[in-house]
Amino acid sequence: MPLARYFGVVCVFALTALPARAQVQLEWKLKEGDSFFLQTDSKFVQVLELVGKEAGKEIKQEIEQTTLLQFKVEKKDEKTGVLTVRETIEGLRVKGVPDEKIQGATFTFTLSPPPKMVVDNFQGYADFIKKVSGDDPAIAKTMKAILSEDLLKVSAKEAFSFLPDKPVKEGDTWGADRTIKVPIGPLGSMDVVNTYKYEGKDKVGGKEFDKITFTTAVTYAAPKEDSGLTFKVTKGELKTEGAKGKIFFDREAGRLVQYETELKTTGQFTLSINNVPLETKITKQEQAIKATVSAENPITSKPK
Repeated sequence: MPLARYFGVVCVFALTALPARAQVQLEWKLKEGDSFFLQTDSKFVQVLELVGKEAGKEIKQEIEQTTLLQFKVEKKDEKTGVLTVRETIEGLRVKGVPDEKIQGATFTFTLSPPPKMVVDNFQGYADFIKKVSGDDPAIAKTMKAILSEDLLKVSAKEAFSFLPDKPVKEGDTWGADRTIKVPIGPLGSMDVVNTYKYEGKDKVGGKEFDKITFTTAVTYAAPKEDSGLTFKVTKGELKTEGAKGKIFFDREAGRLVQYETELKTTGQFTLSINNVPLETKITKQEQAIKATVSAENPITSKPK
């Protein structure tokens, strides 16, 4: 879309006419048959400190994970503009070790036309649970509690619905009125608000793209229902600091290019394990995520 340039902003002090900043339309441009790969590299570091009788004991964990997804537009309704999208898990590696059970899992959902890009009709969850748990009902129960269908829906939504509803100019913000409820399994849920800001053009990988920065506010809520696992959270709180990120978007192609975010969290939980209370404190929790889009599979297209 050509940049709309206009004049007429008056500088009161200098009495000089200045060119106004151009507005641009940032939106996905997807048609039937289009596909792309989304590789996400994440690093998660957490330190839990036990309180009470177990005071002084720490539980540390560090997880590095790489996920490769393919999104393909299976169909576009010419009357409504609604897209039917297939999402395939092409690969998952945790600390460099591939998880072959999850590879090949597929989901389908519909996307309303830009700019809203609302995810609906999410399908494939039951087959996914069966694929990763086999015939073991205990594993299936745990997977449903930790990786719920709602969480997968939110992940699909977040991949497409970060753009503004209308044209923006450099410095414009949006998203403060959008609240996304993110289920976090037996720990409860989080209400997440991302406030985005259009920064104009910037370079990534030697090319210029539209740059968006954002900050994240998180409100935590303890679970209202029993997950059925051996432990449950009876109360807790989470506080975030320095939650921010940046997005590079190819306006001409109508595609995401790159996404980066980092989040630091502290908090405390009261757990009930077989009806025995356990106080825990999150003294350190840091998560860094980088997602990159490519037209070809970044694994199979690498030269041997």
